Amino acid sequence: MARLDRLIELMVSSGVVEFGDFVLTSGSRSPVYIDMRRALGVVELRELVVKLSLDVLSKMEFESVAGIVTGGLPWAAIFADHLGKPLAYVRTSRKQHGLGKAVEGFVGEHLYLVVDDVATTGGSLARAIEALRGVGGSVREAFVLVDRGQGASERLRSMGVTLVSLTSLRDVVNVGYRLGLIDGELREKVYLYMGW
Repeated sequence: MARLDRLIELMVSSGVVEFGDFVLTSGSRSPVYIDMRRALGVVELRELVVKLSLDVLSKMEFESVAGIVTGGLPWAAIFADHLGKPLAYVRTSRKQHGLGKAVEGFVGEHLYLVVDDVATTGGSLARAIEALRGVGGSVREAFVLVDRGQGASERLRSMGVTLVSLTSLRDVVNVGYRLGLIDGELREKVYLYMGW
């Protein structure tokens, strides 16, 4: 079985991919939800995500990894550790106590790779990029485990940043269907929702 097929098989069978009626961070409703935080607890899936991600990240140029709290931070920490890179993280909002920072860890005039778990409209990624630029950093690329294909890539492109993803919602649905893990009705529902 191809590694991408195995990745998606594990995502669906472990409940990382769920079908129903969900409200996303962007505020929009969706018939499918992808919870990559859950993948952290499934050892084989976590190891496969890390291995496949490192294959991609090893070809990219950056000085530091910056994870977005909360979904992107554990993955960013794992990647930084494996790659021997410094780590920073970006809060969803500036701290209201202490030093009041929005960016913690390795902060400054560095070339960052922004990491998040799932991209939808790109709002969280855009805020993180602005925060990193606000402390003197630069960002050329962002990396997500799953791109839902709902505008994040275009939004980041308008900021001069390329979005790279391990897989996409389209891949998850199509491979899941081909492997018999997602039935035709669910596949059609997602296709209709996404306008594919």
